[in-house]
Amino acid sequence: MNFLYNGFIRILIVGDTMNLIKLMGLLTFSLVLFACEDTKPKISEVNQPNPVTLTQFDAPDYSLDTDVSVTLDDGTTLTISVDWETSLDAFDTSEHGTFEIEGTLVGEEFTNPGNLKAVQRITIQPGSLNDALAHTTRSPSFKTMFEAFEHPDKARVSTLFIPSEAAIDEVLKFLEMDLETFMNQDFFEPLMLDHMSGESISKNRLETNVPALYDNLRNKDTIVVEGSQGSPLIDSEHSILKSIDLDAHHIHFIDGLILSEDTLSIASSNLFDDAMGERLLEILREQGLVGDLLFGSKFTIFMPDQAAFVSYAQEENLSLSDLLESSEFETLILGHMIKGEYSAETLYTDAPQTLEAITGESIEITVDDGNLYANHSRITANENIDQLGTMLTIDEVLSFEDE
Repeated sequence: MNFLYNGFIRILIVGDTMNLIKLMGLLTFSLVLFACEDTKPKISEVNQPNPVTLTQFDAPDYSLDTDVSVTLDDGTTLTISVDWETSLDAFDTSEHGTFEIEGTLVGEEFTNPGNLKAVQRITIQPGSLNDALAHTTRSPSFKTMFEAFEHPDKARVSTLFIPSEAAIDEVLKFLEMDLETFMNQDFFEPLMLDHMSGESISKNRLETNVPALYDNLRNKDTIVVEGSQGSPLIDSEHSILKSIDLDAHHIHFIDGLILSEDTLSIASSNLFDDAMGERLLEILREQGLVGDLLFGSKFTIFMPDQAAFVSYAQEENLSLSDLLESSEFETLILGHMIKGEYSAETLYTDAPQTLEAITGESIEITVDDGNLYANHSRITANENIDQLGTMLTIDEVLSFEDE
């Protein structure tokens, strides 16, 4: 058996000498390559760069280190290059807290079996409200408004709702005012106070406490509801663009102005009264109704209040003066006028009833829960006007079934 075995080996070797030589050569090459790889030092520890401390909103005036020191498995140290995932000047400093930037170790003279990383630790200390306003580029107009606003309650501000620059521009365009004129109006004080709260409303509180009511500095409710995307809506309609928590304050940038009904009324009153009177007389003249008035005829006008007209003009993307001058306004007013004089008391007593506007539209008069309505718009006031008739103030522009 030994002879046969030895003979078999001999035959195998003699018969396949070339293949055996090739196999031995391949093994030798692999062993040499392995030996070379095994001789490269391994990184056992990264000597991390010193932590960086910034103040919220500060722009760093230096860059991340381009290399770091590492300790190898043989105890020696080596300085190697780092490829950081982001630069320090691109780092967002608007939020305070402790953050880290990672970097990949670069080089061929070592191995990194543990996939160790360079880590730059950054601590951002909370900034002040003045710091935030000084660095904001989202709403420079509101920054100007806030700095110019003088009020004893301003010292109580804990949370600011800041409208976007586009939202402020839209309101200025609607009111046909520049910013300086806007800030000198009677409505400026209540408008600013409506954007301020003495409550500490953090980003987390705002996002998790929905729906909610918060007191503004006019002791009126700022209503927060849940939007269609699950995020909170401020004043029931404005989306949050960004929230920033500061040392002792909170800022929430929103996509519109908080405009309460009384603020709207004040804002439009100076533009509204004279222009409205002139426009009504012009419409009556164009429709040939002045002669009727001269001969003793009376009319009843369901007149939307100023806030209702402002809201309607905004929906139509018009300024108030553009709306008053438009042909659409003439049709709108005639649809709110009826021949004959009807007081609120008479309408209440005779409700329900249907009246016909000059345009032929039907105006349904109803009573619900003690309130008087015209096509679902609530009648809020009654005024007798000499040589014209009765003006009934309503809280919305009338809508008709065919609209």
